[in-house]
Amino acid sequence: MELNSVLEQITLGITSDVIASLIIIPILSFILAYFFHVNLNKINCGNEKKDILPVYTDPVAILVFITSMLSVIPVLSFIYNWDVLAKAYSMIPTTILFLVTLIAYTKQCPKCKRLEKFLENEELLKEEERPYIYRDEIEYQYSDGTIKETKCVSAQKKLMETWRIGKKHYNCHYCGYKWAEPFERNLDEANRPKPDIKRTKEKNPNSSSY
Repeated sequence: MELNSVLEQITLGITSDVIASLIIIPILSFILAYFFHVNLNKINCGNEKKDILPVYTDPVAILVFITSMLSVIPVLSFIYNWDVLAKAYSMIPTTILFLVTLIAYTKQCPKCKRLEKFLENEELLKEEERPYIYRDEIEYQYSDGTIKETKCVSAQKKLMETWRIGKKHYNCHYCGYKWAEPFERNLDEANRPKPDIKRTKEKNPNSSSY
Protein backbone atom coordinates (compact mmCIF):
# COMPACT_ATOMS: atom_id res chain seq x y z
CA MET A 1 0.00 0.00 0.00
CA GLU A 2 1.37 3.41 -0.94
CA LEU A 3 2.26 5.99 1.68
CA ASN A 4 -0.39 8.43 0.41
CA SER A 5 -3.06 5.74 0.70
CA VAL A 6 -2.00 4.93 4.26
CA LEU A 7 -2.08 8.60 5.24
CA GLU A 8 -5.51 8.98 3.67
CA GLN A 9 -6.85 6.01 5.68
CA ILE A 10 -5.36 7.35 8.93
CA THR A 11 -6.80 10.82 8.27
CA LEU A 12 -10.18 9.31 7.42
CA GLY A 13 -10.16 7.22 10.60
CA ILE A 14 -9.24 10.14 12.86
CA THR A 15 -11.83 12.40 11.21
CA SER A 16 -14.51 9.71 11.56
CA ASP A 17 -13.65 9.24 15.25
CA VAL A 18 -13.86 12.97 15.99
CA ILE A 19 -17.15 13.42 14.14
CA ALA A 20 -18.67 10.32 15.72
CA SER A 21 -17.53 11.41 19.17
CA LEU A 22 -19.17 14.81 18.77
CA ILE A 23 -22.41 13.03 17.86
CA ILE A 24 -22.31 10.11 20.26
CA ILE A 25 -21.06 11.80 23.45
CA PRO A 26 -24.24 13.92 23.87
CA ILE A 27 -26.37 10.84 23.11
CA LEU A 28 -24.53 8.71 25.69
CA SER A 29 -24.73 11.54 28.21
CA PHE A 30 -28.50 11.76 27.66
CA ILE A 31 -28.92 7.99 28.07
CA LEU A 32 -26.92 8.02 31.32
CA ALA A 33 -28.83 11.00 32.70
CA TYR A 34 -32.22 9.57 31.64
CA PHE A 35 -31.82 6.06 33.05
CA PHE A 36 -29.75 7.00 36.13
CA HIS A 37 -31.22 10.40 36.95
CA VAL A 38 -30.08 12.01 40.21
CA ASN A 39 -32.66 14.15 42.00
CA LEU A 40 -30.50 17.25 42.33
CA ASN A 41 -33.24 19.18 44.12
CA LYS A 42 -32.78 16.90 47.13
CA ILE A 43 -29.00 17.20 47.38
CA ASN A 44 -27.48 18.50 50.60
CA CYS A 45 -23.83 19.50 50.83
CA GLY A 46 -21.61 17.79 53.35
CA ASN A 47 -19.60 19.88 55.78
CA GLU A 48 -16.28 18.56 54.52
CA LYS A 49 -14.88 20.34 51.46
CA LYS A 50 -12.79 18.36 48.99
CA ASP A 51 -11.41 19.05 45.53
CA ILE A 52 -13.70 18.45 42.56
CA LEU A 53 -12.16 16.44 39.72
CA PRO A 54 -11.74 18.47 36.51
CA VAL A 55 -13.49 17.09 33.45
CA TYR A 56 -10.26 15.79 31.91
CA THR A 57 -9.73 13.50 34.93
CA ASP A 58 -13.42 12.64 35.40
CA PRO A 59 -13.50 8.81 35.04
CA VAL A 60 -17.01 8.76 33.56
CA ALA A 61 -16.20 11.54 31.07
CA ILE A 62 -13.08 9.64 30.00
CA LEU A 63 -15.03 6.39 29.60
CA VAL A 64 -17.74 8.13 27.57
CA PHE A 65 -15.10 9.66 25.28
CA ILE A 66 -13.26 6.35 24.74
CA THR A 67 -16.52 4.46 24.17
CA SER A 68 -17.58 7.07 21.63
CA MET A 69 -14.29 6.70 19.79
CA LEU A 70 -14.49 2.89 19.74
CA SER A 71 -18.12 2.91 18.59
CA VAL A 72 -16.89 4.03 15.18
CA ILE A 73 -15.32 0.60 14.57
CA PRO A 74 -18.62 -1.38 14.47
CA VAL A 75 -20.10 1.28 12.19
CA LEU A 76 -17.16 0.92 9.80
CA SER A 77 -17.49 -2.88 9.94
CA PHE A 78 -20.97 -2.58 8.42
CA ILE A 79 -20.05 0.17 5.96
CA TYR A 80 -17.14 -1.84 4.57
CA ASN A 81 -19.03 -5.17 4.87
CA TRP A 82 -16.60 -7.04 7.10
CA ASP A 83 -17.33 -10.73 7.71
CA VAL A 84 -19.59 -11.79 10.58
CA LEU A 85 -16.78 -12.64 13.03
CA ALA A 86 -15.02 -9.35 12.36
CA LYS A 87 -18.27 -7.47 13.03
CA ALA A 88 -18.81 -9.39 16.25
CA TYR A 89 -15.25 -8.83 17.47
CA SER A 90 -15.49 -5.14 16.60
CA MET A 91 -18.52 -4.78 18.89
CA ILE A 92 -17.02 -6.54 21.92
CA PRO A 93 -14.74 -3.72 23.22
CA THR A 94 -17.42 -1.08 22.64
CA THR A 95 -20.06 -3.15 24.46
CA ILE A 96 -17.75 -3.88 27.40
CA LEU A 97 -16.73 -0.23 27.73
CA PHE A 98 -20.35 0.91 27.54
CA LEU A 99 -21.28 -1.45 30.40
CA VAL A 100 -18.27 -0.28 32.43
CA THR A 101 -19.37 3.33 31.78
CA LEU A 102 -22.87 2.56 33.07
CA ILE A 103 -21.48 0.95 36.22
CA ALA A 104 -19.07 3.84 36.81
CA TYR A 105 -21.89 6.36 36.33
CA THR A 106 -24.01 4.62 38.99
CA LYS A 107 -21.07 4.80 41.44
CA GLN A 108 -20.12 8.44 40.77
CA CYS A 109 -20.63 11.26 43.24
CA PRO A 110 -22.46 14.11 41.44
CA LYS A 111 -20.35 16.69 43.28
CA CYS A 112 -16.68 15.61 43.32
CA LYS A 113 -17.07 13.13 40.40
CA ARG A 114 -15.19 10.36 42.20
CA LEU A 115 -16.54 6.81 42.29
CA GLU A 116 -17.36 6.97 45.98
CA LYS A 117 -21.18 6.76 45.93
CA PHE A 118 -22.66 4.53 48.64
CA LEU A 119 -26.24 3.80 49.71
CA GLU A 120 -27.06 4.88 53.26
CA ASN A 121 -30.70 3.82 53.53
CA GLU A 122 -34.07 3.68 51.82
CA GLU A 123 -36.93 5.89 52.95
CA LEU A 124 -40.47 4.64 52.28
CA LEU A 125 -42.81 7.51 51.42
CA LYS A 126 -46.00 5.63 50.55
CA GLU A 127 -47.57 2.54 49.06
CA GLU A 128 -50.33 2.76 46.50
CA GLU A 129 -52.49 0.49 44.36
CA ARG A 130 -52.18 0.75 40.59
CA PRO A 131 -54.16 -1.14 37.94
CA TYR A 132 -52.47 -3.60 35.58
CA ILE A 133 -54.47 -4.24 32.42
CA TYR A 134 -54.02 -7.59 30.72
CA ARG A 135 -55.70 -10.35 28.70
CA ASP A 136 -55.50 -14.10 29.12
CA GLU A 137 -53.15 -15.47 26.46
CA ILE A 138 -52.20 -18.80 24.92
CA GLU A 139 -48.63 -19.08 23.69
CA TYR A 140 -48.12 -21.68 20.98
CA GLN A 141 -44.56 -22.96 20.65
CA TYR A 142 -42.66 -24.94 18.04
CA SER A 143 -41.20 -28.30 19.00
CA ASP A 144 -37.89 -26.62 19.96
CA GLY A 145 -39.61 -24.28 22.45
CA THR A 146 -39.46 -21.10 20.35
CA ILE A 147 -42.62 -19.01 20.10
CA LYS A 148 -44.86 -19.67 17.10
CA GLU A 149 -47.67 -17.26 17.94
CA THR A 150 -49.57 -15.78 20.86
CA LYS A 151 -53.35 -15.44 20.97
CA CYS A 152 -55.55 -13.45 23.34
CA VAL A 153 -58.47 -15.53 24.59
CA SER A 154 -60.30 -13.11 26.86
CA ALA A 155 -61.49 -9.56 27.20
CA GLN A 156 -59.39 -7.02 29.08
CA LYS A 157 -58.96 -7.72 32.76
CA LYS A 158 -57.70 -5.55 35.59
CA LEU A 159 -55.41 -6.58 38.40
CA MET A 160 -54.53 -4.21 41.24
CA GLU A 161 -50.85 -4.14 42.13
CA THR A 162 -49.05 -2.66 45.13
CA TRP A 163 -46.34 -0.11 44.36
CA ARG A 164 -43.83 1.20 46.88
CA ILE A 165 -42.62 4.79 46.38
CA GLY A 166 -39.66 6.18 48.28
CA LYS A 167 -36.18 7.66 48.23
CA LYS A 168 -32.73 6.14 48.28
CA HIS A 169 -30.32 8.23 50.36
CA TYR A 170 -26.69 8.25 49.24
CA ASN A 171 -23.47 9.78 50.49
CA CYS A 172 -19.99 10.21 49.08
CA HIS A 173 -17.26 8.64 51.20
CA TYR A 174 -14.74 11.11 49.79
CA CYS A 175 -16.34 14.57 50.04
CA GLY A 176 -19.29 13.90 52.35
CA TYR A 177 -21.89 14.95 49.75
CA LYS A 178 -25.42 13.68 50.47
CA TRP A 179 -28.35 13.36 48.11
CA ALA A 180 -31.52 11.37 47.46
CA GLU A 181 -32.85 9.58 44.39
CA PRO A 182 -36.53 8.65 44.04
CA PHE A 183 -37.50 5.05 43.33
CA GLU A 184 -40.65 3.08 42.54
CA ARG A 185 -40.95 -0.67 43.09
CA ASN A 186 -43.72 -2.98 41.97
CA LEU A 187 -44.22 -5.56 44.73
CA ASP A 188 -46.57 -7.72 42.65
CA GLU A 189 -44.77 -7.81 39.30
CA ALA A 190 -43.73 -11.44 39.78
CA ASN A 191 -47.40 -12.40 40.30
CA ARG A 192 -48.62 -11.09 36.95
CA PRO A 193 -50.57 -13.70 34.97
CA LYS A 194 -48.45 -15.67 32.51
CA PRO A 195 -49.62 -17.09 29.18
CA ASP A 196 -50.81 -20.68 28.95
CA ILE A 197 -48.07 -22.48 27.02
CA LYS A 198 -48.92 -25.13 24.43
CA ARG A 199 -46.03 -26.81 22.65
CA THR A 200 -46.79 -28.26 19.23
CA LYS A 201 -44.96 -30.93 17.22
CA GLU A 202 -44.40 -28.50 14.39
CA LYS A 203 -40.75 -27.69 13.62
CA ASN A 204 -39.52 -24.11 13.46
CA PRO A 205 -39.08 -23.27 9.74
CA ASN A 206 -36.37 -20.73 10.66
CA SER A 207 -34.31 -23.25 12.63
CA SER A 208 -30.95 -24.23 11.13
CA SER A 209 -31.72 -27.89 11.83
CA TYR A 210 -34.98 -27.72 9.92
